[in-house]
Amino acid sequence: RTTPLSISAIIFTFFKADVNTEIQPGPLYRVVGSRLSISCSTSGFPNENSDKDFKFYMASPARPTHFLNIISTEDPDFGYARFLRRIEAGDISLTRVGPNSVIFEIKNLRKEDEGEYECSAVKPRSILNGVFSVKAVVKVIDNSLSVTSGESVTSLPRNEGEALTLTCQASTNTIQHVHLSFIWYLRKVGAKEAKPIISLDKDFTLTPGQGFEQRYREEAIRLDKLGDAEYRLQMTKLELSDQGQIYCQAQEWIQDPDRSWYKIAEKDAEEITLTVKPKVKLDGEHLISASGLPLVLAVCLGLLSCWKFNVCFRPFCCL
Repeated sequence: RTTPLSISAIIFTFFKADVNTEIQPGPLYRVVGSRLSISCSTSGFPNENSDKDFKFYMASPARPTHFLNIISTEDPDFGYARFLRRIEAGDISLTRVGPNSVIFEIKNLRKEDEGEYECSAVKPRSILNGVFSVKAVVKVIDNSLSVTSGESVTSLPRNEGEALTLTCQASTNTIQHVHLSFIWYLRKVGAKEAKPIISLDKDFTLTPGQGFEQRYREEAIRLDKLGDAEYRLQMTKLELSDQGQIYCQAQEWIQDPDRSWYKIAEKDAEEITLTVKPKVKLDGEHLISASGLPLVLAVCLGLLSCWKFNVCFRPFCCL
């Protein structure tokens, strides 16, 4: 026989938790071919330290009320076939970042991925109250970012100590409010990775790259604004270490509803090969290159005689 006390205990067991599930708010504007990440978390479960299960669904704009299974933390066969193939290829994933939160990701967005996404925390039988499912809209837009260099050449020879001036211009047709950032990179001779010379971030803050800080403080490296999205890089005194591939990169940033900024696109201008010839100076009786090594020069007058001096680039003599 069930007593009034036991009935009260059962009611308390079912109603003591008030679950709340939250998703990264939309609309989220992302570019075709870029990465989409959507965070989802829940709270209010009796055991906060145990792993909660989540499911993700999506509905296309053409069928806004018809949600399709994408992926689940508890069932590897949860998704429709069109999603399972991409899950197996690693293009779509659902990753736990804690017992109460997950990150849903699409590595390579397609136009068909536009729609409304639903995150659902799996509801235990013992809990009746709360918000278990939340939704966010994703808009997939074309990549309209373009970047050009003001120089029409692919190689620039310069002498050590001379100045270098390069311009970079970017444009985009994105109708949403976006910010552009710029970075000039240098891939030095023999280096695998390019390193920044100077950058202008989305908040219009200038930052010199590692190894260029002193020259930036001395204004030997500077960035000047020429137009709305056009900038000029100036390096007043080139060094031998500046040789390599130099190029400008533009990045496009959009502000999500949660006030965070997200990079939706980036493009590089054409690389320019910069060669810096060493300066030669007279040191007493010797010509010394910038590397500090003496040079050998051969001087020939007609075909009659030849004098070799310990002063120039490589030994040679006429016969």
